[in-house]
Amino acid sequence: MTEEADGGLMLLNPATEGYYRLDAASHAWWRALVVESRPLDTVVAEAVASFDADPALVRHDLAQFVAQLRRAGFVIDATGMSA
Repeated sequence: MTEEADGGLMLLNPATEGYYRLDAASHAWWRALVVESRPLDTVVAEAVASFDADPALVRHDLAQFVAQLRRAGFVIDATGMSA
């Protein structure tokens, strides 16, 4: 379950009653990866272009973001595993 708030997004996992608040930048990543199902490489390239950022740093930060959401049960891989 999700709820938009102040440019960010609140995620609620009913199974665990855990929640996660995303800031505006993380909300944009969530939308691109989860809602729009855009490829990771595309999201990285767009972030690099938008923020003139180091590609390796963006890829690392994005991987950390996905890993945190996976550990919290908000993201599952293609096999259906949440961790």
